[in-house]
Parts: sequence; structure tokens; C-alpha cells
Amino acid sequence: MVLSHPPDVDLAPPHRYFAQELRFIFPLIVYRNDALGLDFGTTRTWCMFDTTQSVGDRSHPVGAVSWRIRRSAAEKICDTVGLRMAAEPVAEVLFVAVWERNRSEKYGTDLVDAVTADALKQKVRLLYVEIGTKQPLAKKFWAKQGFAPFDRETGDAGDGTTLSEAQIAFFDTVCFRFTDTKQWVKKL
Repeated sequence: MVLSHPPDVDLAPPHRYFAQELRFIFPLIVYRNDALGLDFGTTRTWCMFDTTQSVGDRSHPVGAVSWRIRRSAAEKICDTVGLRMAAEPVAEVLFVAVWERNRSEKYGTDLVDAVTADALKQKVRLLYVEIGTKQPLAKKFWAKQGFAPFDRETGDAGDGTTLSEAQIAFFDTVCFRFTDTKQWVKKL
């Protein structure tokens, strides 16, 4: 498998998997733009190709992931004076998509593993994703990746992880939020 960012591959996922309104947002995410009051300038989009499924001299795309690291603006100041931030930085997964014919081949897991490895290199130990309330397959996928929904009232995120009020507020202010989703996290 090869991870890359090819400029000539259309990454727009089928509308049956995502809300119609997202057709305006996906180009902003993938091409790291800002518009409509949203800034995706720090977003990374990686495509995965299966070199065993090549057509001519081109490898077959099997999936993609878009994600970004979200940090507090005050993080560098706190580091300089030796203070600990109330909210830690987070790797926010904006979307993972695998072509339907390639699902159940662990490509989605490989994409999440790549994000996890890169987040750890950047000293980020918290991953975040939002999952639609009516997406049972997505819930199953993310649970298999070690993510758990968290309770906004108690901060409980399973496996002994408790998120502070500051961390939850951080998600609410810096992450891309939807009204029909549940927030899930994974502590590394």
C-alpha cells in the first residue's frame, strides 16, 4: 500500500454516505482551503493505493483520510513557562473513506494507523472523530479502532479515560462539529 496526496484523484465520496451539504465542504477539506467561515488550512489528506490492483501504469485508489492536528493557541506560551495546558492537542479525523468494493480488507484500519503514527510523532496522544447517530457501520468500525463515545456530562470516554470540561470545550471550539453526530475519542 502507498499513502500519498495525488492532485489528480477525485476524492469526493458518494453522497449516499454523507449529508448532501458536505459536497460544499469536502473540497475545502481536501484542498486545504478556507471559506464559509471554516478554515481547513492545516488539514492533511492522504490517499491509499493498492499497487496490486494497477491499471496500466496507474495504481488503483482504495481509500482516503483527511485529518488535522488541533492545538491551543496558548500551547507554546505554556510550554515556555512550564505550565500544563488544561486541554491537550488532538488529532481530528474529518473523514475516512474506502471504496465499497475494498471494504473489509483492512484499508480503513491502515489509514487510521497511519494517522495514529503521525500524531504520536507530533506528541499528540488524543484522537477525535464524530460519527453520525444513524451510522451503525461507522460506529462498529471506530470501536474496532479503539475509539469510544464520551459522555459530555461526566467526561467518561471508556477504558478509564475521563475528559475534563476544558477538553470537551476545546473540542467544541476547535473541531468541526455537526448536529447529528456523537463525539468519539481514543487516548494513545
